[in-house]
Amino acid sequence: MADELHEYSRDRAFKNASIIYDILEKIYKISKTHDIPTYKAANILVEEKIEKIGKIQSKYTG
Repeated sequence: MADELHEYSRDRAFKNASIIYDILEKIYKISKTHDIPTYKAANILVEEKIEKIGKIQSKYTG
């Protein structure tokens, strides 16, 4: 894990693990809701994030 590149911080490690857990929960929810495999659900989640980022960038870049 990237935390090994820095001085070990238990709090940072747990925070990162919590973020990963939350992402996996979202993937499983999408998978169940749409009755699709988790890899497709992960793609949907990423596409939604990319779309949000694109909207933010276009707001500031015109």
